[in-house]
Amino acid sequence: MQNDETVHADRALQRIYRFLGFLLRRAHQITSSAFTQAYRDLELTPTQYGVLYMLKYMGSLDQAAVARLLKLDRSTTGMVVDLLVRRELVQRRKSEVDQRRYELDLTDSGRAVLEQAEKLAPAVRSKLLDTFTPAERKELIRLLKKFVRATSVE
Repeated sequence: MQNDETVHADRALQRIYRFLGFLLRRAHQITSSAFTQAYRDLELTPTQYGVLYMLKYMGSLDQAAVARLLKLDRSTTGMVVDLLVRRELVQRRKSEVDQRRYELDLTDSGRAVLEQAEKLAPAVRSKLLDTFTPAERKELIRLLKKFVRATSVE
């Protein structure tokens, strides 16, 4: 039998789980935790993965473009890029076109780490989405994309 405190806590949780912000924060915590566990050996965060991914699929980019594409603030982008440069996963060089800008490129090590990370991605995705039927997965992704597009601030 549950005590009064447990019953009260259960009711409070039921109420708070109706708040969109709370649910999104919990979903973010859960996905971040799954990512952290899966990529621990690669010492890769979701943001670092994003930078490596964009450089692989977009080619050379300046730091401002990376920030814009991933919707990151400049200081976060700077810290992430600095770390990736120190780890020799990304190379930073002065732009030949605009000396005020730095161009970023993947190094061979960066490409290798991203390749390993991409091999882990399906298992992480599956772990997070196994709760849903294939139709529900599609719908969840569709609704999240719609939400992000509709509420994005530039």
